[in-house]
Amino acid sequence: MARPTDLPISWKARTIAAIGVFIIQLFGLTLRFKLYSKAPISAQADTNYIWAVWHNCLFSFPLIYRKFFAARRGAALTSASKDGEIAAAVVKQLGIAPIRGSNSRRGGQALIELASWLNEGYDIALTPDGPRGPRYQLSPGLILLAKKTGTPVVPVAIRYHNCWKLKSWDQFRIPKPFSQVDVHVGPVVQVPADINDQQFEEFRLGVQELMCAEGCND
Repeated sequence: MARPTDLPISWKARTIAAIGVFIIQLFGLTLRFKLYSKAPISAQADTNYIWAVWHNCLFSFPLIYRKFFAARRGAALTSASKDGEIAAAVVKQLGIAPIRGSNSRRGGQALIELASWLNEGYDIALTPDGPRGPRYQLSPGLILLAKKTGTPVVPVAIRYHNCWKLKSWDQFRIPKPFSQVDVHVGPVVQVPADINDQQFEEFRLGVQELMCAEGCND
């Protein structure tokens, strides 16, 4: 059986992704990114991290990661659905390794796969309110992964000064050309391996609060 990362990507998904990547990169040329970092993250992969970003800000995250952390090796979890196949093709064409899986399909396999990529020194990007929400509700899977692997979590808050909002469950954002994009990174959160259930929930709420500390782009 193929691993989630080895699932084939159809020519149709690759074609749609190519169009999407062209649009993302074209928009990216006009956007003005401003980084606010509370995390000691170097461009080099001296330590790897679990990056947490809300689902509705995914449009610009690959551009941000490659702009400010180009030398790092990154991988991103995408859904095993048809939409996830296109997302996997997009991130792959943007230089980020796709890991196919979700909470609803191949979820257990994806957790094992994520841990293996972390062990190989990759950063992992997760959308803890995806793939179906609720919006801005951090699922426990991210905290569980951090607890099991000992990998620090980097909360990311992305704010567009001007954007379009789609009529989707997450009100997906697309920044308008020439908009300023504020990127708040950190602080880094280390989840101990020996925490109890109450402490686990405190860490989950804590990371969720950090991701919304600069507003949830509403």
